Amino acid sequence: MSKPKYLAEMLADPADRRHGTVTGYSYGCRCRRCREARAAARRDARDAEDERYGQPAARKRRTQRWYESMAASGKASVCPICGRYTLRACGMHARCEKEK
Repeated sequence: MSKPKYLAEMLADPADRRHGTVTGYSYGCRCRRCREARAAARRDARDAEDERYGQPAARKRRTQRWYESMAASGKASVCPICGRYTLRACGMHARCEKEK
């Protein structure tokens, strides 16, 4: 069986046992229970990683300070359309370039 078929089965039966599981989410179900199960699994994985290294692991989210330091070194610029930082060589986000 394939994921689309499993998803169709799940959507047809709200009482399906796969609802509220990470497996259900991986099949493509975005019901509240499946989203909550995935969020809990991700949270548990982050907590396990934090516990393993003894401190919160460095998150790979780019912060305003990161973009400012990149701009200071010439590796980022401010998009003239939206005013947010971008790393693209042309100096604009792709979506802003399309709107131009």
